[in-house]
Amino acid sequence: MNYFQEGRNMTTVMATTEASVFVDWTSREGTVKAVGKLGGRTATVVGPSGGINEVNTNGEYPYFADPSVFTPPLPASDTVGLVSKPADSQFTVDFGAPVQDAVFHIGSLASIMTFEDATVTQLSGDQNFKVEQIGNTYEVKGLPKDGAPTDSNGTIRVSKPAPFKSVTFKLRLNFSSPGGEEGVYLQIGR
Repeated sequence: MNYFQEGRNMTTVMATTEASVFVDWTSREGTVKAVGKLGGRTATVVGPSGGINEVNTNGEYPYFADPSVFTPPLPASDTVGLVSKPADSQFTVDFGAPVQDAVFHIGSLASIMTFEDATVTQLSGDQNFKVEQIGNTYEVKGLPKDGAPTDSNGTIRVSKPAPFKSVTFKLRLNFSSPGGEEGVYLQIGR
């Protein structure tokens, strides 16, 4: 359920940004694809085999609600669980139609997200959530942390010089993990 499309919690959203619409995630196809609706169009996240973990489709993910960490805060939301491993894994987000820019809420990030074909701007985040530009590449970095909410959390804006239909990023661990992987939560808006 997308609380923004159905008018719930609109006071919070309207105070922050009037045009925010976030994906209503509806399904997962194996461990490689999440599918949802972004303002009436089909949006997807596609990753490698084992790259998509859980997909929360019931609008009950509560951890994007802190206004000091997420812009705009989402009191309840859907989310896609990405799996980060020691080596780069590539993910592609398709918005279903061109967008001018996109907003990514990123939760529990103890990894590095690398964008090579887009500009990334940090909108908000906790003290360990950072965006660094290295040449034409942008890295979104988070560190592991014990306690809730775990790891680093924040919001980025992804943009390109002209409207774009998709964006690709790589994801890899930013620490040594005995299990060799960690979960990262993602919600996408425009």
